[in-house]
Amino acid sequence: MNKKSKHRNLSRVKKRKSKKKVNLLLFFSIFVILIVSGFTGYAYWRVNNIAEKIYEPSTNNLSISKEESNKQKNEQKLVDQSFAVVLVGQDYRPQTGSRNTDALIIGIFNPTTYKVSLLSIPRDFKVEVPGYGVGKINGVYAKGGPQLLMDTLSEYFGIPINYYVKIDFKGFEMVIDELGGIEVDVERDMYYYSEADNTNINLKKGLQILDGKQALDYARFRKSSNGKDSNDFERNERHQKIIKAFVDKLASIGGVTSIFDILEIVGDHIKTNLTPKDMKEIFWKYKRISKDDINSINMQSYWKNPYVIIEPSELERVQKELKKAFEQTKEFTKE
Repeated sequence: MNKKSKHRNLSRVKKRKSKKKVNLLLFFSIFVILIVSGFTGYAYWRVNNIAEKIYEPSTNNLSISKEESNKQKNEQKLVDQSFAVVLVGQDYRPQTGSRNTDALIIGIFNPTTYKVSLLSIPRDFKVEVPGYGVGKINGVYAKGGPQLLMDTLSEYFGIPINYYVKIDFKGFEMVIDELGGIEVDVERDMYYYSEADNTNINLKKGLQILDGKQALDYARFRKSSNGKDSNDFERNERHQKIIKAFVDKLASIGGVTSIFDILEIVGDHIKTNLTPKDMKEIFWKYKRISKDDINSINMQSYWKNPYVIIEPSELERVQKELKKAFEQTKEFTKE
């Protein structure tokens, strides 16, 4: 065999090897794309199913007109603008029959600063309820549902609150348990027992991992069977501590599957008027948020039987803080 024949044979071998490498590379690339796109599609499908399950459209929205709503939809997506949500923890237990709210937190999401600002509302807070007169904020939901609650808070604090997320006690417990508990520094011993509603709270002071029931007990504790009672102000601080601990634990989860398991649990115990489309977009935008991205807005108030009262000057300050949280500017910083 002459040199030219050897060269041609070697060239053919190299071409075949090169072609095999290209084919293998192409096959591998397609495989990766299919895996990634398949996972992303599956993830999107699960989020979509959960969103459809928990969605309940609100009616008679007095906080925002149809014309204004259509204008906002045409101008930009909800996820690309600042918006406020009221987080509702409902105190519904068959043995009591009560549908009062046990926890109320206004959350403002700002896409420019990537911050979430929280304002906790005391359950005995005195408000003017449209169509009902003066009353406690925790009884508003039972009177007129989430829409009346949003309208009342919007009018009182001077900001548009057009969305709500409601979760019941059982859902709260199950989510915390699915996470494997949350780390909380319990500031004092907490003990309270009541046969009337089957409440049994028994927590010791110190840094510890709380399971679902313990976290709920920590959030709800007010009356004490052994020592000094707590109050709404301390409860509000504990609510925000739990939210930050929850976000911190959620961020540490190793794998998206665990997040979906949590969402599946929440799906049975949560309702919201956020549309499935908005929920999906909010989920993907804010899913990497950390406790450092959460800003607490403090509100000074005092007890005057049977209400928690806020002075006009303090209300004005809080309103300014809430409006500031809406501003889509990088200059916004935590106080």
